[in-house]
Amino acid sequence: MTAVTGGRDEGQEEEQPVLHCCRSTRLAEPGDPTRPLFPTVHKTGAIGGRAMSGDAIAEMIQRRAAAAGFTAAQVDKLGGHSLRAGSVTEAFRAGAGADAHAIMRQTGHRSPVMLEVYAPEHAPLVGNAVTRIGL
Repeated sequence: MTAVTGGRDEGQEEEQPVLHCCRSTRLAEPGDPTRPLFPTVHKTGAIGGRAMSGDAIAEMIQRRAAAAGFTAAQVDKLGGHSLRAGSVTEAFRAGAGADAHAIMRQTGHRSPVMLEVYAPEHAPLVGNAVTRIGL
């Protein structure tokens, strides 16, 4: 997404990236793997060095889901584990189709069998071996 602003000369326009308010601070590349994914945030907006607690993450997810229009019944079912389960499901479904071992490296699962619990397929012909060979 870009915003168009006036250029140096009349009639010229210059494109500038539009940053979400949470993305105005850029992280050093590559990101520090020891830094928490969800750091604590002080009420002043200062980002802390410690990880948020599991309860705080669940509350954040539920608050955001409610603000996005999810029903109370849907919000009650969400938590930090929803992110993990959802990431496994989407990794399997993604156009690139991540393999089980790549997903296991990311999530820390030790067995591909456990991944199958997180990646149920409701459409029997999606990802079906027989469909892939053209039958």
